[in-house]
Amino acid sequence: MNKELVQKLVNCEISWSEFSSIEKCSSYLIELDDTIINIDTIIVGKAIQCCLDNEYTMQDLLDWANVVRFSDIFLVNEDCRDCVISILDRIEESDEEGSELSNNDLLLMIDRLNKNEEW
Repeated sequence: MNKELVQKLVNCEISWSEFSSIEKCSSYLIELDDTIINIDTIIVGKAIQCCLDNEYTMQDLLDWANVVRFSDIFLVNEDCRDCVISILDRIEESDEEGSELSNNDLLLMIDRLNKNEEW
């Protein structure tokens, strides 16, 4: 896979649907040899903000969270691990009936990320 394209995905410059159509992948699991991308509260907050700013749809955010949560190339920084994982898990659960996220939920997530607090 193209490392620059993966970085664009992480930075919310492209959506998962764009990424997967270019890379011809059907799974949320991304593999890159000898590559680790650190994930912290700022990166997760940026993805949520893209959704709030209508640059990403809720589905785009869900896809992004699944890729980051389940691909081994992403490593959540230890100092914010509990906070980030709890928020990614909540986003991932948002596709279940009755668990949809509202804009208020997203704003609360950003607040929790800023305070490094678990969801």
